[in-house]
Amino acid sequence: METIVLTKLPKMNRQELESMFGIDDLRKTRSAQELMEEAKAEGKAEGEIKGKLKAIPR
Repeated sequence: METIVLTKLPKMNRQELESMFGIDDLRKTRSAQELMEEAKAEGKAEGEIKGKLKAIPR
């Protein structure tokens, strides 16, 4: 599905795709769930790094 969307509909933005497929439908997909989990993990790691950098005395 992702390959089809990316190759056949490359000029559509997120809002257009969401309206076409329905946002709830997209968020329920396994691919979307995996992307959200990856984004959360990256955000958490970035926050931890920033916190450690702030703790270093200057």
